[in-house]
Amino acid sequence: MDLSLFDVSLLLLAAFASGFVDSIAGGGGLIVMPALIFVNSSPLHMFSTMKVQSFVGTAFSAFYFIKKGLVDLRKHWYFAPCAFIFGALGSKLVSIIPNTYLKFIIPILLVAVSLYVMFTPAVSDLDKKAKFTSLGYAVFFAPFFAFYDGFFGPGVGSFYIISLISMLGMRAAKASATAKFLNTFSNLGSVVFFIFSGYVLWKIALSMAVLNVLGNLIGARLVFLKGSKIVKPFLLIISISVCIKEVWGLLH
Repeated sequence: MDLSLFDVSLLLLAAFASGFVDSIAGGGGLIVMPALIFVNSSPLHMFSTMKVQSFVGTAFSAFYFIKKGLVDLRKHWYFAPCAFIFGALGSKLVSIIPNTYLKFIIPILLVAVSLYVMFTPAVSDLDKKAKFTSLGYAVFFAPFFAFYDGFFGPGVGSFYIISLISMLGMRAAKASATAKFLNTFSNLGSVVFFIFSGYVLWKIALSMAVLNVLGNLIGARLVFLKGSKIVKPFLLIISISVCIKEVWGLLH
């Protein structure tokens, strides 16, 4: 791709903002995807490039949360292979859908994601009684969200957070941290598939990854310090603003 200085600056800024937002409330792909669309990347190149930079950023963020003790690896380690497998399967599906259909599906999915995130359950700093066991979540919920992440992706971090709060009773900071762990492995499954498919724009992806990591680490630090005081507002701001933007795009 031939990119202007403005295009490159836009992508790097989007990568930083995506990492920052993603580490707090998920939904970073809702920032990166429109930027990649703006510079006229094809749908498959857009997906694969977005996944590489996202994986690097979420991996650093997840590692930070694990060091801080917010991810229970002994209890949730089996989330990783589940997310990896279904993330790869989702990417396999998106690779066989014609580009013309993807260009029609993407705006509709973005609006649907934004509306869903808008109506979130109560977010608090206290753990609540779980409705499902961790194994039950891994069997019935993680595969669905991981497959969605591989197939489309934007907003999946918010889905993970909301479901972990609703189904496993996690407090805000713990849910955000565990969502990063899940998101890392669903991204990894997608990245592995796209690497072997040859769709990754490596110069763009790796440049964006550096800024995405920086944004993720800053956002993760804020989640650790502020908890629900920062998670809930970001969930609402992201969902409302992106929903308005995408509805406007569909109407015009």
